[in-house]
Amino acid sequence: MIQQSDLRAEISRLTKAISNIFTVEGDLQEAELEELHDRFVECIEATNGRLKKCDELLRKGLRVEAIQECEVDPDLLDLVTELDIPEWSAWADYVRQFGIPRQPDLLIHVAADLNEAYNQAQSLDSLLRLHRLHALARSPLKHRIVVLRRIAKKDDTNPVWSEDLREYENVRFRQFGAELQQQNDNLDHVSELWSELKQSPWINSPPKKLIEKAEQIYDSLLVADARKKLIELEKTINAAFSEFDITKAESARVAWAEQAGIAKLSEQDDLSVQVKAAFDWLDQEREASDHNLAYTQALNLLEHMLDQDVVSRSKLTRGYNAVQRFDEAIPERVLRRYQERLSNIALTEKRRGKLVLLTSIAVVLMVGTVALFAMNIRSHSANIASVRDSLQELVKAKRYTQAEEFYEQLFQAKPEVAKAPEVQQVYLALQDIAQQDEARKLRLKQLLDQVRETILGKPTWESIKQSQITLQEAESITHGETELVRVREIERDLDRAKGKLQQEVNAQFQRDVDELATRTANVEHLTLEQVRELKVEAQDLKQRPYVSRSVRTGSEMELIIRKISSRERHLSLLSLEEQRLFAVRNSIGMRNLYESALESYLQGVKYGNRLQDFKAVMQHDVPFLERMVSWNKLVKKWGELRWVDSPQLASQAIPIMDQLQSNYTDFPGVKAILQLRPHLQSISKRIDASGKSISQQLTAMFRKDVFNMNYLEEKRGSRYYFFGVADQQADVVTVDVLVDARDLARTESQSFPKTDLKRLEGRGRSALAPHSKFSRAATKIIARQNKTFEARMCAILYALLENKEMDPLLRCGLLQYIVEQAGEGSSILAKSLTELESLISTSVDINDINWLDNDSETKVLKERTRAQLDRIAADLREVYKVQVQPQVDSFYAHKPALSEFTWVACLMKDTTGQWICEKARGSKKLEAGRLVIGNYNNNSDASTLAIGIVKNGQLILDQSNTHLFIEGRPIFLLTEVK
Repeated sequence: MIQQSDLRAEISRLTKAISNIFTVEGDLQEAELEELHDRFVECIEATNGRLKKCDELLRKGLRVEAIQECEVDPDLLDLVTELDIPEWSAWADYVRQFGIPRQPDLLIHVAADLNEAYNQAQSLDSLLRLHRLHALARSPLKHRIVVLRRIAKKDDTNPVWSEDLREYENVRFRQFGAELQQQNDNLDHVSELWSELKQSPWINSPPKKLIEKAEQIYDSLLVADARKKLIELEKTINAAFSEFDITKAESARVAWAEQAGIAKLSEQDDLSVQVKAAFDWLDQEREASDHNLAYTQALNLLEHMLDQDVVSRSKLTRGYNAVQRFDEAIPERVLRRYQERLSNIALTEKRRGKLVLLTSIAVVLMVGTVALFAMNIRSHSANIASVRDSLQELVKAKRYTQAEEFYEQLFQAKPEVAKAPEVQQVYLALQDIAQQDEARKLRLKQLLDQVRETILGKPTWESIKQSQITLQEAESITHGETELVRVREIERDLDRAKGKLQQEVNAQFQRDVDELATRTANVEHLTLEQVRELKVEAQDLKQRPYVSRSVRTGSEMELIIRKISSRERHLSLLSLEEQRLFAVRNSIGMRNLYESALESYLQGVKYGNRLQDFKAVMQHDVPFLERMVSWNKLVKKWGELRWVDSPQLASQAIPIMDQLQSNYTDFPGVKAILQLRPHLQSISKRIDASGKSISQQLTAMFRKDVFNMNYLEEKRGSRYYFFGVADQQADVVTVDVLVDARDLARTESQSFPKTDLKRLEGRGRSALAPHSKFSRAATKIIARQNKTFEARMCAILYALLENKEMDPLLRCGLLQYIVEQAGEGSSILAKSLTELESLISTSVDINDINWLDNDSETKVLKERTRAQLDRIAADLREVYKVQVQPQVDSFYAHKPALSEFTWVACLMKDTTGQWICEKARGSKKLEAGRLVIGNYNNNSDASTLAIGIVKNGQLILDQSNTHLFIEGRPIFLLTEVK
């Protein structure tokens, strides 16, 4: 005897063991089978006993007591669901093979009655609770009436509800009059009142005067609102008219027609007059467009005729006349082709007439020849009889080829004999027989070619069957072994094609069975209609023609159909709302199935607490789910980005930021990421459209001729710059001195006594120019790939500012160029070097100054510039240390994270009306995190609202946020993705 407390576990063990027999283990020993079946029957009888007790209580009208008995642990309906296995019928057939009686039927009809009792009790209890809450909260009467109507319909045997409803409605009618008087200028409110008054299922008829008053106010407000919109549309239409924007004007005209109908606008109205010119213009444009379209179509049709190889003169002329009717110039090329085609048609007709004449002449000549031949064959030979007999023997032996050769030889040697009537008679018979044989051979070839086309094409069962009939006909007209061999070869090819087709049909059948088995695995998520559709599909698949018997027998079709039938039997016992709700609950976590289940619920269930909630979910949350899919894809792309100092990284990150900025600015973490956009854009600019980086551009600039110079310096301080090597003689140094920095080609030969020149760098009287030294040092700094772009740019600036030997005007020009390039490639540098740029901008334009001059005015300018550069040098290190380096380090220290949304549950109410998290089917243990729902409040910038947390794998709702809850609303777990 199974104890009640062990019943659930025992049922689970037994049903799993039965399922394994059909899927994994195979047959059992008879003793084991009897023991398993006895325990299964004992569980069924124990469950049926409790079902009978509940049935007695229901028959006595004790619904609450029956529900209490059903809920005694273990829950009775859970036991019924466990026992109602897909293999129920298969198990009964299986044990019958061993002489064991089948198991007793479950009292499913009692379970269905209990389900209905639950549904009635829960729905009425929740309605009564809601009615009390509205009363305590003193809710508006219009809301309380809606609840009371639902109670009266649910508990229609109680007349109290109808009486209360009549009193409520009378009070509500009085409220209508007051609200209409107060809100007679508020279209939205009056529209809402009018809808309530006209569409509500009143028990008492609303007063006629109230309806007339409401209708009058509503119509007047509609007209006023429509006229207001027409005033705005008039501005849009005339603006589009002024800009000749046809698309904008047409769109506005459609809106105008709608509002004009509401406002009952006449043609004489000022607003109609104001847009008449624009509408006339639109009509003219539309007429011109239609004319051009018709002309283009006629012209295209004519060109299509000209493209055809064969076309009649009359048809071509009709096409040309159709184009001419539009009074438009026909393109020269089309007109030329048309005239050429007419000329070709005339020439063809002329040639056809000549051919007929020549044919008539040939017929007359042939008749004369035949007459002459008939006169000549009258000559006979003595050997005619012998020749005739020999020819007849060859024909009888079916040696047609030899007979033809014999006659040809005879005709060459003795034409008078060959032409004898007796010989000719045999020969003509030979020709008839030969012609018939040729026709037979031709027919045989045609038949065999038809079969070959079937084999080489894409054979079907119908074409193969027809080919088999064709081969039978071909075999019936074969002569000789050679022709029969050809038929047999093609017959073998046809058999191979048939075998290949059989393999394809069997393979497709197996694939369809596997696919159906996969879908059947989720049959518990489907509605009754979907299950029935699946059953029809399964039965059609089972009866699919041309499948091999072995493949059909060895498939899982029988098991699949039994599983679907079991599910159909179970769902058919549930109420319509329970079916729909069951499908909704079981599709949580699967977006397409969930949307389909919600649509099915809204279409099939007309009343109930969840109806409005599910409508809101369809309107707001289902689109939000689709939005989540796109969001999670962006999050994945963002997480895959390597966070390095790279223009390629920036090029990958910016499109992601574009999508975030366009569609997801309200999502968590997006604002922090968008703050990085200016710097990433500057990083992407470090490579120009040609693929050349800023570093390469600087390196190329430092390799110019101006940075490959030497110099010498007089003891009195004057410097001279030159290219190449100085010509040093005993006492004199001669060089081609550069005289104008603005034109490097301008040089003058000068000689300097060695005694007047300084020794430079302790070696000689000429050396590498200071700016040339700087260019080499800067090139090395640029090549340091282990440093950030900002560090390299600032290092180049340090080297430039600390090069005191370089001409100050040249230093100023280089500084201005390098700062500009640095700011182009880094928004951090652009912002931090703003003050330096302002100092540089006050300097002279280096391109307009010949920094080689040493006159007094230029010297003053150089001294002023040198002092200015010294101030900049003093500030630069502090700017880099305090501003640039911390920002760069912060940027690359960590990549801002985005949160991925995982759909883990939906908001639902339990049997007591408490809010719960209905988890997605098959969901695993969840990590700790925040639970959120989509936010559709236009007054908030946030995309989601927090409603709970996940703790120790459990979903815990924040009950203080129940004002945000509606049934069916998806719940998401936020997971940070870096």
